[in-house]
Amino acid sequence: MKRLFSFKLILPLLALLVLVGNSPTVQADPLLPGTPLAVAPLTLPSAAPFTAGGVLLANTGNVAIATAGFTGLARSAVVMNVGGTLDFYYQFQTLTVASPGSEPHRNTAFNFLGFTTDVFQFTDGTSVAGNFTIGTDPAIFVARPGAGSTVAWAFDDVTGVPAGATTTTFLIRTNATQYTAGTYSVINGGATSIVAFQPTAVPEPTSMFLLGSGLIGTAGVLRRRLKARKSS
Repeated sequence: MKRLFSFKLILPLLALLVLVGNSPTVQADPLLPGTPLAVAPLTLPSAAPFTAGGVLLANTGNVAIATAGFTGLARSAVVMNVGGTLDFYYQFQTLTVASPGSEPHRNTAFNFLGFTTDVFQFTDGTSVAGNFTIGTDPAIFVARPGAGSTVAWAFDDVTGVPAGATTTTFLIRTNATQYTAGTYSVINGGATSIVAFQPTAVPEPTSMFLLGSGLIGTAGVLRRRLKARKSS
């Protein structure tokens, strides 16, 4: 009985360690940390990178944003792509503008520190999730300033995203395999943010081994206490 009890505890932990140690990765990062704004002009790629399939993991739906300068709908989603890593999608639709010059001009996503980021944008967002739509207002520049925690993309300096316009769908492809709550901001002067998604690290095999060892040790203590109670 003692051996059987030990194997029941150890085998699931070993299986978990094997899965963690074989997490897939993607290609090197073309948008490196420290890339300043207005240095990496964006182009619209072919549809091929976005029709390869994937599994929608989470979607914010349409989140209403209302500021003194504009109102609109923010959208964000996270998808497990066919390579096994996570894609983060963003789109903004301006509904009304208070006055010329108050349109949103920039979007940012946080936090991508420690992860690779391939960036794309494409017109037809309907393949991502039901609330994403056809976008006609493309971003013209992208940046990953400083240490690389934030990815920022900018629109036309004069018109921004005018009333009635919808941005193209912006994609940040990462080497992450897990996600958590993050921040998506729409900016014109000040930043208005919604709760979106960000990549998060998988515990390293060493950490998982230490965790597993601790669980096994705890199980041993409990067994000894139960045995002592039965014999008393």
